[in-house]
Amino acid sequence: YTTDPFISFVYGGKPSSEFLSSWKLKRKQDTLDDARTQHTLTYTDPETKLEVRCVGIAYNDFPTVEWTVSFENGGAADSPMIEAILPLDARLDGGRDDQFLLHWFIGSPCRSNDYEPLETRLGAGAVHRVETSGGRPTNSHLPYFNIETGREGGVIAVIGWAGQWAAGFIREGAGGLRVTGGQESTAFRLRPGEKVRGPVAVLQFYEGDWIRSQNVWRSWMLEHNVPRREGKPIKPFIYACTGNAYPGLKTEAATELRFFESYARESILPDYYNQDAGWYPCGDGWWNVGTWEVDRARWPRGLREASDWHHARGVGWITWFEPERAAGGTWLT
Repeated sequence: YTTDPFISFVYGGKPSSEFLSSWKLKRKQDTLDDARTQHTLTYTDPETKLEVRCVGIAYNDFPTVEWTVSFENGGAADSPMIEAILPLDARLDGGRDDQFLLHWFIGSPCRSNDYEPLETRLGAGAVHRVETSGGRPTNSHLPYFNIETGREGGVIAVIGWAGQWAAGFIREGAGGLRVTGGQESTAFRLRPGEKVRGPVAVLQFYEGDWIRSQNVWRSWMLEHNVPRREGKPIKPFIYACTGNAYPGLKTEAATELRFFESYARESILPDYYNQDAGWYPCGDGWWNVGTWEVDRARWPRGLREASDWHHARGVGWITWFEPERAAGGTWLT
């Protein structure tokens, strides 16, 4: 594994590989607790005062490291264009029989093969790209990749982003593989004082069988990431939604309440009810998103009528919306 910078971007039309080593670099290390050590790398452009900060966490109880990159304009003028940000841009070496074996997975596009495992051999000269669709992180594929390097082990690489992401796998040389990932497209300027952050990148290194590494990954997720209630893991729960019963998922209060009463009569109350898409003004269907207001023509008393019904029976309530998606002609656009 290389010690070169594991992030990349284009600044003012130039790739960071051409200039980042000349920027001022400040390093800081902090012990967060017995299990985590935080490493902060801060690069500062001496001319424009752009600050690129990488905050990484090394886990002492797992072979795992994660980091987040942010950009802040510390200058007095708008920054040059910042483009093609790759919070994960790393090189792996040592492919088995001059090949790396990539394990990747279908996401949940609501098809019969949801979560199907896939395998792709990355031989000499291979170029493989994976991206999600529809602005959702698992709408086509999962942003989780397990790469067997051929040295009796490998690396799990993950992009943590709640929107549109892309990942690339490019063979370089006889035994190298470049792994990249991040938002699918970035191109913007920062005004003075503005700051943005990018996706979380995670690498887990392993030896031995790739299936065992998947279970180590799950253990790390349970220990350090999965939300807890009162210090305990959240138990599985029953979740209900009736949105697909409506043309275009355009829900209405009167029909929803009839649904609610029917499953109450059958004693199948869920733990949570999700008021899915279509409760807002959306024209001919739910996909016209971006005006996040209750459609009073179909919900004259608001969503509160339905949420009160559930809360009175001990059922939790979820309201769906996606502010990162916006159709033309809506309030958000």
